[in-house]
Amino acid sequence: MAKQEVKTYELTLPSGKVIDFRAHKGADKVAVLQSVQIGADNYVSGTAIANGYLACKCITAVDGAETTENFKRVYDNMAGADLDFYVSVFAEMFLLNEQKQEDIKEKAAFLLKG
Repeated sequence: MAKQEVKTYELTLPSGKVIDFRAHKGADKVAVLQSVQIGADNYVSGTAIANGYLACKCITAVDGAETTENFKRVYDNMAGADLDFYVSVFAEMFLLNEQKQEDIKEKAAFLLKG
């Protein structure tokens, strides 16, 4: 099977740094979820950290240089304003939001009527 080309996106962060990133894959989620312990007592904060890690795992380059750092290190070292901005953009593009959830409900309802 031929290797699929991965689409990347370029984003200028508030600091002026430019990052390239891609959509996540299932393996990215697995790697992140294995590194974050989420339980009933930290569900909200754990989910927020996991989403941030997932976004950072998908950064492919910073200022034109390919990223080689572990996603946790990228997350830990990114300036707060840059991190908040990027994670918000990533979430809007690729994670579930209200509009996507409504679309899912409509499609599921249609299929169930089938």
